[in-house]
Amino acid sequence: MLLGMVVASANAQESVSPDPGTATPLTLEEVLSASAKFFPAILEAQANRREALGEITVAAGGIDTLVQAESSSYASGFYDGQAAKGTITQPLRAFGTNIYGEYKVSEGDFPIYEDINFTNRGGTAKAGVILSLLRDRDIDDRRFAEVDAGLAVREADLDLLLTQIEVQRDAAQAYWRWRAAGQTLAVYRELLRNAEERDAALIREVSSGARAEIFLTENQQIITRRQSLVASSQARFMLAANQLSFYLRDDAGQPKLPTDGRLPGGMEALPGVVPRALDSAAEVLIARPE
Repeated sequence: MLLGMVVASANAQESVSPDPGTATPLTLEEVLSASAKFFPAILEAQANRREALGEITVAAGGIDTLVQAESSSYASGFYDGQAAKGTITQPLRAFGTNIYGEYKVSEGDFPIYEDINFTNRGGTAKAGVILSLLRDRDIDDRRFAEVDAGLAVREADLDLLLTQIEVQRDAAQAYWRWRAAGQTLAVYRELLRNAEERDAALIREVSSGARAEIFLTENQQIITRRQSLVASSQARFMLAANQLSFYLRDDAGQPKLPTDGRLPGGMEALPGVVPRALDSAAEVLIARPE
């Protein structure tokens, strides 16, 4: 199991770039800043918001000024009529109103069934207002699209905010897990070093007859057990570093694996958490979480 964890963690580390060797301790603020700027879930939420803003622009196009022009003529035959018409329409929000102006001019002869195209030499101009008295008076497709697009942007804003909160929470948890795993590994390494130093002293004492050989055997068992604890702690620390790399990103947005050298030296108290002194052993027992 332990070997599988080490191999899996090593394979996972191949997909991320290592943190450049630097003596600067890694801070929570650096992790939060990188995750807020480059984490894929946040980038996706930001893209969705930009898409929603684009829909507002599309919906606002429903009240843009509309200019239309058309012309027609007979290329051959008995009739030689030519006609041209231009129309400008300005939609308004109130009552679904449209204000329009039109100018039409023609010349030549038209068949009787196309007399609608005939104008005098100066052409024909007209202007008008179209509004809804009952149907589409309060709301229509055009105004509904604007309202719907605005609601979509508000929803996208909330989704972005929730995503940012969740990512920042997960990034903070990954950071503290990494720091705790690093501190645990440092403690087990120190315990192993003490046992190995004690082993060297016991070898001298046993060889001189000052102690029985059983003390050396027992210390060897302690060394083996602590070596196992160091190995398992190392695997957990590597796994925590790999998980932290999802939130710690370089300038290109790629995952960055934190090195051992960036591990801060101690575990300070969290902001807002004030340690309280306990006066008696009874209070200590009561305060134990379990």
